[in-house]
Amino acid sequence: MDRPAEVRAKVDSVRDWAHERHIDGVLIGSQAGFAWITGGGHSHISIGESGGVGSILVTGDRAYLLTSNIELRRLLDEEVPGLPFEGVEWPWHERVQGDRIVAELCDPARSVSDLGQFGLAQTDPSLAALRFTLLPVEVERFRSLGRDAAEAVEVACVSARPGDSELDVAARVADEAMRAKHPGPGEPGGGG
Repeated sequence: MDRPAEVRAKVDSVRDWAHERHIDGVLIGSQAGFAWITGGGHSHISIGESGGVGSILVTGDRAYLLTSNIELRRLLDEEVPGLPFEGVEWPWHERVQGDRIVAELCDPARSVSDLGQFGLAQTDPSLAALRFTLLPVEVERFRSLGRDAAEAVEVACVSARPGDSELDVAARVADEAMRAKHPGPGEPGGGG
């Protein structure tokens, strides 16, 4: 399954979830949710935040990438290239415009958000549960990640010496993990 097919399957699962609940629109603004629905896209500026700079709004017949004007082109080019998302932007300094735009794209009274953003009610945990059943491509991605993590730990442990602090060894693990080069979302074979 290629990345566009993976994303279409996930958008369809969100639509099915919304249809069962008579929901008009589903906004996914969490970094974890964005990565899931985009097949590996990153929406973070700070990984310490739950929300990212981009959100995906799924309605009955459309899927939108919502963000500020300074992030839209980068997200479309680097994080979701060739994926079925329509870009919608607002001026970076007018975040409140996002609320107005979302209200134009879906009925706020019948729509939800994973983080309760843009004037939408926060959804219950059943939306996140869509991420719990992995597609075959995701299973392989996790297997590859597991192999890389094991290799990073092994290299760090073999190079550990008496007197090394726990932080020194942890830094080596992180360094080795970062060295594992995998295709990014916009690269051939990428998607997360």
